[in-house]
Amino acid sequence: MTVEPAWVGHLYLQPSGAPVAEDADAVTLHWDGTPLHPSALLTLRMLSPLAALPIAKRTEMRVLLAGEEIDWAHAACEAIGCSVTHHASTVNASEAPTFHRVLLVLAGKRPNWEELRPLIGQLRHEGQIGVIGVPSTDLFKLQRELTEHGFSLRAAGTNSDLGFLAGSIENPDQFKN
Repeated sequence: MTVEPAWVGHLYLQPSGAPVAEDADAVTLHWDGTPLHPSALLTLRMLSPLAALPIAKRTEMRVLLAGEEIDWAHAACEAIGCSVTHHASTVNASEAPTFHRVLLVLAGKRPNWEELRPLIGQLRHEGQIGVIGVPSTDLFKLQRELTEHGFSLRAAGTNSDLGFLAGSIENPDQFKN
């Protein structure tokens, strides 16, 4: 069975033997054709706008990844050309916030504030946090809770029964440990 290439925004998922993307600005991710977990697809959707940035901007992007389903997020960040991609377990919480994007990738559960607080503390001023893979029935409640802490929604979406929220936090330094 032949697997067709797939597009997720500016990201081109290229199975073995598939043609190269004709769009010169596409960022290619090699893909074995295995169906993507809904959290992985949401993660790629959220990272796709970074692929549309000029290369010089992409190489400045610092991304922090946390959670359960980060393989596709890591692969996308590498393909996009982000300068630094760290897993949350390797970051010293006492360091100054330096990340442009912080992604918490879950597989069908709702994060608690104790999981989010240290991640938000790693954001640089005007950085964005994305919470991905939350049950879609919990998105509105999660957004309301985050708004109480200065969250400003920039994007949201769903796939299957999971969803994501992305946005910025007013004064992320207040969450620094």
